Amino acid sequence: MASIEIANIAIPVNGTLLLLLGSANRDPTIFEDPDTFNIHRQNAQDHLSLSYGPRYCLGAALTRLEARIVFEEVSSKLPTLRLNTRQEYKFLPNTFFRAPMGLVI
Repeated sequence: MASIEIANIAIPVNGTLLLLLGSANRDPTIFEDPDTFNIHRQNAQDHLSLSYGPRYCLGAALTRLEARIVFEEVSSKLPTLRLNTRQEYKFLPNTFFRAPMGLVI
């Protein structure tokens, strides 16, 4: 074994890496303003949410169908639902699972 370098960062032999799936679609070299939710991005199809190539998610079609049904049902039942742009979020102090501590309704 030998040490390697990834993105100009030296990784020593027997070094430990923490890989975070939540950062996959937040690469600023791929997405302009990656922390902003924008379904109208010109390159939105470049996301990695269902993987890519030989590891492409077998359940991708079912996932898309379920998401479409959820959006259709929620929007038909709550047609005036809007995002509260002044909402402030506090997140649980957890490295592996990012979740808000609560939501104000």
